[in-house]
Amino acid sequence: MNVNQILKIFLLTLILTPTLVLADNIGDARAVEKHYLDAWTSRNEAGVMAILSDRFIYIGADGERHNKQWNMDMLRSGRLLYDGYEAVAGPAFDLGDVVVSMGHLHAPGSWEGQKFTDHISYTMIWVLEADSWRLLTEQNSRLKNPDKTTKAQ
Repeated sequence: MNVNQILKIFLLTLILTPTLVLADNIGDARAVEKHYLDAWTSRNEAGVMAILSDRFIYIGADGERHNKQWNMDMLRSGRLLYDGYEAVAGPAFDLGDVVVSMGHLHAPGSWEGQKFTDHISYTMIWVLEADSWRLLTEQNSRLKNPDKTTKAQ
């Protein structure tokens, strides 16, 4: 058997045996989650746009529901600015082509020039679209006692 024949057998084995393909969906989705938070903080429109699913829905801590276009308009407007963030990862669930991630976020920033600090608990649902993890939905809740928040179980 020559090298080309061995290579063909190896490639056929990979194609016909999907269990040989190892995936770390939670790790991959969490990495994109970090890129998303970094992109918001740095006001990287292209970065945020690439991560959000076209079906994206955001439910804010105030209960309002918004789509991808609203999210992008808010980022472009400069009304909402974040100076940085500290995220504490919580539980995450791998459902195949869907990952649900949870955590806590501490993020100082400003709204229309007024300083604030967000202390929120978040849930994000990630979907695999065209071989990339995209954020389908995000929901935030304000924490009543942010100083008592510990890593979620």
